[in-house]
Amino acid sequence: SILNQTYQDFELIVVDNFSNYDFFALIESFKNNKIIAFQNQNNGIIAVNRNVGIKHAKGEYLAFCDDDDLWIQNKIEKQLNYLQLQNADIIYTPLLCFNEKGDNYIRKAKQLKNISQLIGKNEINLSSVFVKNISSIRFDEDPNLVTVEDYFLWLDLYKSGLNFILLNEPTIKY
Repeated sequence: SILNQTYQDFELIVVDNFSNYDFFALIESFKNNKIIAFQNQNNGIIAVNRNVGIKHAKGEYLAFCDDDDLWIQNKIEKQLNYLQLQNADIIYTPLLCFNEKGDNYIRKAKQLKNISQLIGKNEINLSSVFVKNISSIRFDEDPNLVTVEDYFLWLDLYKSGLNFILLNEPTIKY
C-alpha cells in the first residue's frame, strides 16, 4: 500500500526486529530502490526501532505505518497538500477499520483543541500521522511506555507548541 501511493517522491524505511524469516530476501523481492531496510534488536521496545527509522530518514516529512495497517492510495498526496495548505506541523486522520469478515467502519477522530482533550483520550493513530521531520520527533524508549510511546510523543509535541490538524478523511485501513 505504501509503494502504490499516487505521490511517489519518498523513501520507505523498514526496520525489522530480526524476524524468523529471511527479511532481506523479502525486501529484495519487491525490486524497489525506494526501500531502505534495517534490522535492529529492540528487546520488545518498538520505540527503539521507530527511532532507528527516524534517524535514517532524509526527507522533510515523516509518516509511519505499522505492519498490520494499510495506507489508502493517496495518503501522502492528501496529507502533504493539507499540511502545506493549513501551515500545520502534524496532520492526522480518522481510521477506516476492517476485519477478517470484510466489515468496514470509520473510527472518527476529533480536532485537538487543547491538551486536556489529548490527556483524556488519544485520538491520534500513529499510522495516520504525517509530520514535519524535526529534531523533536523522537519516541521515548522507556520500557514502561510500551504500546503508548506514540501517545507520550503527541503530549510532548503538543506541549512544545506544534500545530496538530485533523484531516477529517481516513487515510489508513486499520
